[in-house]
Amino acid sequence: MYFIGTLEIDPSQNTKIKPIKKQGFLSNFLNAVSFGQLSPKQELETFNATSILQQIYDGFASIGINNVIRLSLDNYDFYLDESGQENDLEKSLYSFTSRVDPIESELFETIYLVLEHKENNLNFLIEVDVKRKHKVGEYPIFIDLNCVFEEFNISNFKNEEDLFHNLLTRFSNQNDLARFYETHKINFSDFLDKVEKAAKTFIPIDNIVKKTKRVLVRPNQKIAKLNQVKHLKSSQPIHYGYHGFDESAFYIYLWSDLMYQNNLFCNDFFITDELGNEILTIGENGFFARHTNTLNTEVPVQDMIADSKNFPLDYNDSDSEEFSDFSETDLDKE
Repeated sequence: MYFIGTLEIDPSQNTKIKPIKKQGFLSNFLNAVSFGQLSPKQELETFNATSILQQIYDGFASIGINNVIRLSLDNYDFYLDESGQENDLEKSLYSFTSRVDPIESELFETIYLVLEHKENNLNFLIEVDVKRKHKVGEYPIFIDLNCVFEEFNISNFKNEEDLFHNLLTRFSNQNDLARFYETHKINFSDFLDKVEKAAKTFIPIDNIVKKTKRVLVRPNQKIAKLNQVKHLKSSQPIHYGYHGFDESAFYIYLWSDLMYQNNLFCNDFFITDELGNEILTIGENGFFARHTNTLNTEVPVQDMIADSKNFPLDYNDSDSEEFSDFSETDLDKE
């Protein structure tokens, strides 16, 4: 189990709406006879890469976030931490500003920034995606936070089996799990609020949209060893494979087995596979884990979905990108 929070930011800088030219006789003909009205359009932000990046950096620095993992412009990495360096915010910014010329700064397509931050026994992987060109109505700055529970970092245990045994004994009943969720939910929400406040302080903003959700990873087959973890760069940051983060996040692949073996009550979260692809959305009514094979990693995912539909579960196929609010676990269900 882990938390996701997102901030979609609409900065106050002026934008231009520009038609997108498509090639081909038919496209050119339709564009001409409609005076360009039929052409798809996109927004072009007027900020330059150096200025917006400086504002983002100032915001993070103001709340003590200074551990940069990656900084890239148009898919070129100006900084990539492959050795676990700490406090490298200024170093990565200097690497960027000293090598980007004014023309590049004005005509960039995307900026991609990844940071890591530990606070209140939580480990945050923070991904910032800035797009100068984007669809009309979309916001150009997107901050995606993945939050894991640092106390279950595998380096704190003898091995993977010791970690799983700790999880099983730690959450042997519903009340312990509910108290754990509640404490970390509050700390997570406070941190997300702090990032939002910092963004508003250092970036002139017209609007900001904040969303959260809780995610349970249900592997297609049991994952018992760290070297069995797979990565997918186009998925959530937690699945990218950044240096050292697998040690913090490995426990998420054991949570499904924890819930199933202890027959814990499950509600209000999204289920994904081991690469972050959403499978199901579990609603408020939920279910007890051992009543179905939904969380049984001895059963393949496709068989699990078919099996789930034979039970009166409160779930939806997870084709939507909609986020849910955190909600309390229902401890009164038997």
